[in-house]
Amino acid sequence: MLTVVEIPKEEVASLRFKAQGLSSSAEIVRKLYRAMRLGNGWLQKVGIYFHTTSGPRRIQTTVWSASENYISIKGGVTIPVSCIFRVDIV
Repeated sequence: MLTVVEIPKEEVASLRFKAQGLSSSAEIVRKLYRAMRLGNGWLQKVGIYFHTTSGPRRIQTTVWSASENYISIKGGVTIPVSCIFRVDIV
């Protein structure tokens, strides 16, 4: 079982990301684009789960921009899409 540690989004800038070697699923990319639209239009936060060298982490944040390679959150911090394994949109 995978133990995910929830962290404040402010800590993301200090993390080292770990890609899982697989390209991101189309479903993850679709959810990230939806999260971006919700973040820009309604400032809605989503749960982002991603792999780091310290283990899996989760943040609750607004996605400001998304591409097939990276997402951008508050403060210009980016997270590689290849590290993201789950997106919760409420």
